[in-house]
Amino acid sequence: MQRSTRIILIVFAILAVLVVIGAALAAWYVMRHADGWLEQGKGRVEAGQAAGAELDSAGCVAQVMADYKRDTGPISALSARLWLDGCLQTAELDAGICPEMKADSTLGRVGELIAWRQTFCARHGLAADQNCPQIATGIEEFCYGPYDTPSEDASP
Repeated sequence: MQRSTRIILIVFAILAVLVVIGAALAAWYVMRHADGWLEQGKGRVEAGQAAGAELDSAGCVAQVMADYKRDTGPISALSARLWLDGCLQTAELDAGICPEMKADSTLGRVGELIAWRQTFCARHGLAADQNCPQIATGIEEFCYGPYDTPSEDASP
């Protein structure tokens, strides 16, 4: 075997060992902190439920977007989504938050929802934010269920 081939194989072997060690460390870190993260998530949902008892669903959306604008990012979007889910569970229904569907096909409705997410984020001054659509998806799930596409006669 040529010397250069041996060097390349050694480098790949070292990289493979480093990847395995990195994955093991990441798994250990997640397992060690998972309970705390779950408790924080439950706390956010409960805080949302408490707020929702005093708001309507449009108020939940307004509050979550105001909070998210102050601190954007993937972790903040997840926290906002959990809070919004809790808030919408206990809030008085305001169907005005739900996207209107006009398409006749499932594919068309999916396209409308994607466009609605972008419009929703732009309306809140977050057109360039890549995490805002996650919050908009929470509204869609509240209106239509997590796995349903809106039908023509669907009403939240």
